[in-house]
Amino acid sequence: MSLRYKFIISLLLFTLPVLFLGVISIYLLNKIAVPLQHDIPQQVQQLATSSTLGEKALLIRYYDEVLTQSARNYAFTGNAIWKTRYDQEALKLDTVLKEAIAQGDVSDRKIFSDIDASNTVLIQMEQESMVFAEKGDLKSAIVILDSPEYIAQKQIYQTGINSFVTKKGIAFDTVVLESAQTLENVTKESKTLITTSIVWIGGIIIISLIFVLVLAFILGNNLIYPIIVFKNNVQKITQGQLEERLPIMSKDELGQLAESFNEMMESIKESKSIINRKVEEQTQEITTKNKNMEDQQKAILNILEDVELEKKQVTIEKVKYEGLLTSIADGVVATDHEENIILINQAGRDMLGWKEEEIIGKKLTDIVPVVNEKGQKVSEELRPIRIALMTKKPFIAGIDARYYYVRKDGTKIPIALTAAPIIFNSEVIGVIDVFRDVTHEQNVDRMKTEFISLASHQLRTPLSAMKWFGEMLLHGDAGVLSTDQKEMIENIYTSNERMIELVNSLLNISRIESGRLMVDPKPTDAGAIIQDVVKILKQKFDEKNQTVVVSINEHLPLVPLDQKLIHEVYTNLITNAIKYTPKGGDIQIFLSKNDTDLVSQVTDNGYGIPKSEQERIFQKFFRAQNIVKMETEGTGLGLYLTKSVVESSGGKIWFTSEEGKGTTFFFTIPLVGMTAKKGEVGLEEKKVTQSG
Repeated sequence: MSLRYKFIISLLLFTLPVLFLGVISIYLLNKIAVPLQHDIPQQVQQLATSSTLGEKALLIRYYDEVLTQSARNYAFTGNAIWKTRYDQEALKLDTVLKEAIAQGDVSDRKIFSDIDASNTVLIQMEQESMVFAEKGDLKSAIVILDSPEYIAQKQIYQTGINSFVTKKGIAFDTVVLESAQTLENVTKESKTLITTSIVWIGGIIIISLIFVLVLAFILGNNLIYPIIVFKNNVQKITQGQLEERLPIMSKDELGQLAESFNEMMESIKESKSIINRKVEEQTQEITTKNKNMEDQQKAILNILEDVELEKKQVTIEKVKYEGLLTSIADGVVATDHEENIILINQAGRDMLGWKEEEIIGKKLTDIVPVVNEKGQKVSEELRPIRIALMTKKPFIAGIDARYYYVRKDGTKIPIALTAAPIIFNSEVIGVIDVFRDVTHEQNVDRMKTEFISLASHQLRTPLSAMKWFGEMLLHGDAGVLSTDQKEMIENIYTSNERMIELVNSLLNISRIESGRLMVDPKPTDAGAIIQDVVKILKQKFDEKNQTVVVSINEHLPLVPLDQKLIHEVYTNLITNAIKYTPKGGDIQIFLSKNDTDLVSQVTDNGYGIPKSEQERIFQKFFRAQNIVKMETEGTGLGLYLTKSVVESSGGKIWFTSEEGKGTTFFFTIPLVGMTAKKGEVGLEEKKVTQSG
């Protein structure tokens, strides 16, 4: 019999007990699986459904609280952040309500449908409240949220949630008890079936083992023993005994294999000598190459470790910066060196009305035009991002810059922004543009200016009357005054003059900020204005024994200027120099020009400005601490007014100062002059009093 048939018969004999054992095992396991596949999953499904609806009830309660608080916060503050949050959470609440209605049973759907109906009424009332808040009518917005109808709907809403939680709590306990009983029954039945299965399977295994042992003994003599003999001889050959040969014990395939193997060994013996010689020649070469490869492998592994660490660090940094950008309330746009947008955060997309995929890779100048307060488009060369790219320095535009971004829908929003260049290896590779909507700040500033203007106008009438009556008393119209009475009236008159000066300064500032100030430029000799101011202030110079040096270029052209405005600028700067320079000090006034501007300079050797306070020197009502201690009189409005006039005329103003050594103010006015502007009022003239 051939070896193939011997193997086939042996495999069939071995397969019979395995098949029998498998059939019995499948039958018994199937009986155990029935309760596991039906009863337990059914109970688990009931528990899952009950638990899911409970979670959705908690979510509904949470989202409702978020909507209520967002609506109330918006009604109280008018901050648009709360409205944005309200809109986002309203969608989530609606989704959870629809899911709860779809998943619940008949009673659940009734409860959630009532809650949904109440929620619809609440949202409608909250939306009405936010409409009032958006218009600035916060009082009406709060009235809606405090109304009895709103409170009643909230009570219906809460009652529905509470009834569902109470009902679901009892139902969940019932399902848990039923599931526990089912699991106990399934466990008992499974134990019985498993015990029976173990007995049957154990008996069959013992019988099968006896059968297999007998079969193995028989096959060992007829099939396995020749293979063992072959194995032993082959082991001897592999150990180097090439003279060893396999015995030919039969004429079947094993005998033929032994004969072929013996012939192969003869050939191997002849080839071995040739191979050994070549192996010796190549061993040295391989050894050298292996060493080189090991060195290269170590280097590559080190590089891979470094790359992996770097990759991990980059991933961490990316997650960190993405989280940071998301949390920033200001808009953030990053561009490359060609002004193509490479990144924009969520706040930026919300303010501009664009989706990320709509603008990434496109030029910022094409997507977001910049206009001034008149709606005129700002040229690309004057855009903050272009200035930052060209100068390689940050460009900051505050609320006074009057920049407006045009949104996707064509509407304009006033912005304050900072454009900062991204510099790598001394090269600008892009710009970060951080901006925010300053609509609210502009409205507050406008209302503040209007209030100052109104209050100042109302104060002028009684102050003028006080001045008139004071002059009458001093002139003796009401009789001769005693020395003490005259001194008191003079003090009252002087204080009233200071009040009039303050009111006039406030009026001038409000007129400039509101755009109502008329500008009437005429060809003017700026040097003559300086001489006039010095002449008016001569008494003040003499009182403090101060030396005044005036140097005016002889070849200055006539420049179109509003004489009142420029007169006010020189008066403020020179008056400050007198006031904040001690007795016996020196004051120098220079007027010259360059290719494009008139350049004015007022220098003193007075008290100076502390370095820590210099950045605030042009702010309204600000006075340095060292000055307040020495000169108690002053409004802190002169330099703010001066800066407003100079910059509105197209000029620039700056200063250098060192505390205890003095201050120098510079300002420029273009040689082309000031631009005429029609307005409602002119500048209130500043009266120079004895006390300053």
